[in-house]
Formats: sequence, structure tokens, C-alpha cells
Amino acid sequence: MSAVEIRVAAPDLGVLVGAYDADAFDRLRERADLFAYRDTREPTSRQVVVVPLGGELDLAGFAAERVPIARHRRMYVRLLERRLPDALPELKLRLRRFGLERIRATEDLVAHAFRDAGLARPASLQRLRKHHRTQLIPRTEFVRGRGSLLLVALQFDTKFVIDGTAADLIADGADIRGLHAIRDGEYAGRILEANGSTLSIGGEDGPVTAATNSVTVEPSMESFKRLFGAALGSNVARYDSAERRLIAAKLSGTAYIEHLRAVVEHLRNAGDCALAPGVSFRFGSLLGVTTRGPEAAARLLPPVEYCFSPDRSATDTLPSRGLDKHGPLDGRSFDRKEPHLLVVGPAEARGEVERFVVQLRDGLGEGAKRFGRGLVGTYRLSRVRTSLVDAPIAGLSRGDVGAGYVAAMRDWYDPDRRPDAALVVLREDEAFMDGPANPYQAAKAWLLSQGIPSQDIRLPKMRARSDLPYILEDLALALYAKLGGCPWTVAPSRPLVHEIVLGMAYAEFGERFRSRERYMGLTAVFTSDGSYVLAAATRRCLYKEYTSALAETVGQTVARLKREQAWLRGDSVRLVFHTVKPLTKEDISRAVDAAVAAVGPEINVEIAVLTIRRDHPFTVADPAQKGRQTPVERFDGTHGVAAVGEAAPERGLCIDLGDRRRLLVVTGSHLIRREGDPVPQPLLLELHDRSTFKDMTALTRQVFQLTGLSWRSVRPASEPVTLQYPRLIAKLIARLEHQPGWSDSLLSTQLARSRWFL
Repeated sequence: MSAVEIRVAAPDLGVLVGAYDADAFDRLRERADLFAYRDTREPTSRQVVVVPLGGELDLAGFAAERVPIARHRRMYVRLLERRLPDALPELKLRLRRFGLERIRATEDLVAHAFRDAGLARPASLQRLRKHHRTQLIPRTEFVRGRGSLLLVALQFDTKFVIDGTAADLIADGADIRGLHAIRDGEYAGRILEANGSTLSIGGEDGPVTAATNSVTVEPSMESFKRLFGAALGSNVARYDSAERRLIAAKLSGTAYIEHLRAVVEHLRNAGDCALAPGVSFRFGSLLGVTTRGPEAAARLLPPVEYCFSPDRSATDTLPSRGLDKHGPLDGRSFDRKEPHLLVVGPAEARGEVERFVVQLRDGLGEGAKRFGRGLVGTYRLSRVRTSLVDAPIAGLSRGDVGAGYVAAMRDWYDPDRRPDAALVVLREDEAFMDGPANPYQAAKAWLLSQGIPSQDIRLPKMRARSDLPYILEDLALALYAKLGGCPWTVAPSRPLVHEIVLGMAYAEFGERFRSRERYMGLTAVFTSDGSYVLAAATRRCLYKEYTSALAETVGQTVARLKREQAWLRGDSVRLVFHTVKPLTKEDISRAVDAAVAAVGPEINVEIAVLTIRRDHPFTVADPAQKGRQTPVERFDGTHGVAAVGEAAPERGLCIDLGDRRRLLVVTGSHLIRREGDPVPQPLLLELHDRSTFKDMTALTRQVFQLTGLSWRSVRPASEPVTLQYPRLIAKLIARLEHQPGWSDSLLSTQLARSRWFL
């Protein structure tokens, strides 16, 4: 794991303990000769703990005590955070909200990438820099077999920097319209216009005017992407390739492990470091875990088993192989054996589109290793009827392309022969446009408003050769799910209770000032065998109303399931909530109370609330994993054979971090599809203390199984579908909100069976 142990020379620490007073505590925290910590678990009369950092210290009203590590681990973590800059002065560590960071300011990745790419750096990008960043995050963790440990977690990423003000960027020739502005250290809004020496900024209360030299542009990934794209045009791919190589040299495969070990060795060479007078600490070794022995902290979960028949007799550990052998789960009962597929694409690419659709429909032939049967054979259809529509978009301005697609479909459309699904073919440079002009969003919004689910594909993907079988497999899978089909489920755990898993996400609308005021809560509901039950959305609401709106939706959802699944008096129901961000106790209380009220007192209810996080500092690497040579996307954007997956641990590796926490590896070596991708980060699972069902082994296994249920690809997802599906719904609805005439009225009626959001 990407953490180094901290060894403190003494088991306890001499401190002063006293009463908490807000003003006095703030004054103590400002002093350089001491460290002040507040322990809210203690009575107010002894909440403040003071550690002298110099000589002897005498504070009125404070008594001397010895504080053991075992009782005050959180205080030791905060003290360690305070002392690390002094212990490692050569690193020039800077305190952040959580932990510390070291920026390698002498090495500019942007300048290096331009040199490697053989490109001249445009004037408009001279002030944009990227640096390697190392984050050191002190924390305490319980690891099975080792007990509670003091650690410093190590994270490596990239720091974005923009030197100078908005005036400087404008003078360099950069177009900063649409980027986010920072003024006096605070977010000011999106830049609307730049007029000479002033800017118009979309502020909280409407547009405001500010001097260009008083504003900076937010150094974010969005800002860099826009500015680089505008300055480099077609050369942006060449630059990106060079930068990816530089980052991979530290974060990919065995290079990551070597970099991690070098950093740890540097820390260990610091020797004994002062923690407090008379007490030192030193850096230990990298935290390792093993799957062997009775006290092993890690174990490998069995692979996900996929089911392709209602009686669960047809199973396989590979979805593509199972589909080819058994067909989809509902192959016999599926009622759209002759679906009608509308295909719309650029008129000038008609021949390419036709060839691709034939391959999608009929497959790559008997000799092909993958996707030999095509959509028809794999999913046991009778045939696929197709209608091709040419979008006359050649010569249109970028802003008119979306309207061109919609006009072509509208001219063709006959409600009496409405297609079952649509395939929208896009040109590469228009697929990622922002706002209403985006042709994908424009076409999807219009089609959904007619009750037609759609799937998009870009022309370069259609032209792929080495990846073509995988592209066709995933496209056919998503189309079948959008037609309302059920390709597979996962082998059920067969609990003795009715078990329902609810995944929760939300969409934010509007600019940042108002994003916390306009929410749409979303709940994707699954049974314990992975059967997709429904997706429910809360009413649009203010942020302060979100808790009650979420509870209302959960109550309605559970009441509906009770009716549909005929729960009876005396039955037991287990409700498992998956969420990406920790819910507050109020959120949980209201949602749980609503669920209990909906099922009634005659039904026994168990609750498990599981936060599934990516925002944690741990990476897990396996030095024994040598990777593989396989067809992937290479650094230069082409497809070919390259080595990937080095140092990536096996999918299903689970690390025990105590009674309520687990690390779960869901992206193993065989799922890495791009050359130079970093070692993937595991998921952190945390069980809320309000939960009444506490079996973390069962809950972790369930999360792992649900990563195999995504019908977006024949490969497992990097998160359970309980989170992936509502995230996709939320993201898509947020984008479609900007399309003219958009309405979501058909999503819960004509499209109720369709996974239209995949």
C-alpha cells in the first residue's frame, strides 16, 4: 500500500490539559511554540490538549499529563502533520486542508512535453505550468494482523499552475471567455466577456465588472483543456501523447513502485525527527499486506459469476463468452425479436456507416475470435431492421451541426413507424462540444423526447481495426439493454431476507453559486441478484430541501417494491444504501424512517449504509504482477500491442481495515486498456455506524458482484452499478437540461424498460 509506517520512540507524550474556550483556543493555535488540539470526546473542562514544542511551558488552568498513543491517535496524527515540515525542511512542504504537499517547481511538465513532442510552445500557453506533486497525509489505520498504526499515506499527482493575472493571459493572446475566475482568493464566477481592461463575470447576483489585473483564471483541468485545445488545434493529440509518457514514467507500472520506494527511502534517511521535547519519530517501511496466514489482512474474492438463464443453470465467469454460448438471460422471453434501428450520420460518411452497421448486425464471421455472430446471433434476435438517414452537415458551422442532425431526423420521422432505438454517428471534432450545439446531446434530447433511446459512436472508433471486436461487443450490449433487454445478472447470494440495494447520486445544475441550490436526487434500485428494478428521481429541489426530498423518494420506492414483490407480515427486508459521499445522520435518519414507515410495523427492516469512496489516499500495487502484452490504445492515440497492467493487483483483492472499512480492488491488470495508465486506485468502503446489518464481508462481496453488472461494456465497471447507473443518469440529465425543448416526461413511461442512459 502507498503508506509508510511511523514509529514513535515513546509510548506516550507529556502534555497540558485544560478547558475549552473558543477565543483562547484560537490564540493557542496561532502560537509557534506549542501545538493545540481539541478532543471533543472529552468533557469541556478537559477538551484542550497542548503539546510544548520548545522548552517547558506553563499555562494557567492547565494540568500536566501523559497521553498514550493508543488513547489519542487522532491528536498524534495532527501533531505529526504540524511537525513534518520541520522534520523534512528540504522538501519545502506546504500545509493543505488535509495533509501536506511537495511541489517540484523546478520541473515544468508542460515545457518538457513540448520539447519531447517537437512543438513550439505558443505564447498563449507560456504562463501555464504543470508540476509533479507528492502529497503526505498523516493518518491512523487499523490493519488486520497489525493492529492500529500511525501512517503517512503517499499520493502522487499533478499540480496545475497559471502564472499571472487575466490581463497577462489576454496580453499573451489567450481567449479566457467561459473560464472560471478567482478574485481576492475567492471564486468569482465564469468569465462572460473580456473588454479591454475589464471583464464581465457571472457573479452570484448576476454579471459583475472587474479589472483584468485583479482577477486570475482558475488553474483547473477544464481551463488547461480549453486553452491548450484553442492554441494547439490538431497538434493537441501530439502534445497529450508526450505529456502522458512523462506522467507514466512515474505513475505507471513498475515505474510507480520504483518512484514510491525512492520517496520512502528518502524519508527513512531523515532518521530520528523531533515530535515533541524528548520524543522522536522515524519513518519505517512501506506498508505491506499478505493474503497468507490466519491473520492475513488481504484476501482475494472469488470471481463474479454471471447468469444467463432464469433458473441460474447457465453461468460463466466471462460475460462475452457466456453471451456467445448461452445468449442473453431473457433470450426466450424478449419481445422485440425484430427491432427497428435508426442510423443517422454524416452524409459524406454513408459508405463507412453502412459497412459498420452490417458488421454490428451480422458480426465478424465464423472465424472471428470475438463477436462472430453479431447483434442478431449473440442476442438471439430474428433480424434487425435498419433505416439510414444522412445528416447534411458538411459546410455547417460548428454551432449548427446539432440542429442539422435533428432536422434530418425530424424530416424522416414517422410516429407510426417509430424505431426501437437509434445509432448516432458523430465526427470526432464535434463529439465533445459544449452546450446546446453539441450534436450528440441535441440528437439524444430529440430522440428521447420521442421515446427513442440512442447510442452514439465516433467515426474514428468505427475505423478501428485491432479494437473493432471489443467496440462492436460493447455497442451491441448497450443497444440490447436500451431496447429493454436483460443480458445477464450475477449469481445471487440467496439471503434469507428480501434484500434491496439502493444506489444514490445527484446532479447539480447551474453555475457554482447556484449548484448547491438546484439538485436532482437519483436512486437506482437492485435486488440481491443484481436485477435492475427501477430508477427513481426526487423532485427538483433546493439544497436545504434535499434531505426531505431524498427521504420522500426512498419511502415511495420501498412502498412500490413492497406491493410489486408482495412482502408479507413477518417478512424481513434488508435495505442496503450505496452512496458516493458520506450521508449525514439526518439524511440517514430521514431516509431510514421513511423506508420503515413505508413497509409498516409488520415487516422487519435491517439497514446497511455504505459509503463507497474514491477520494482517499491509498494506492495498492503488486510488485509481482508483470502485466501482459495486448492490443491497447497506445501513447500516440493509435491502437496496437503494448505492455500494460504491470504492478496492478488482481481484481477482487480486499484489504481489511477494521470492522467497518475495506479497500477493494475492482480494476485489475486485465482491465487496463491504455498504455501508460497509472496503477488503478481501489475503492474504500465505509459502513456508517447507524447500520444495523454489519457484515462487511457480505457487503464487500455484494459491491464486487455489482461491478460486474454494468451493461455498458462486457468488461466489469470501476464501481458498482448502484453508483454507475445513477451517476450516468444524473450527468446526462444535467447536460440535456440545456437542450431546447427538452422534456423528461417519457423517461418513466415509454422508456421505463430501457437503460437509455448507458
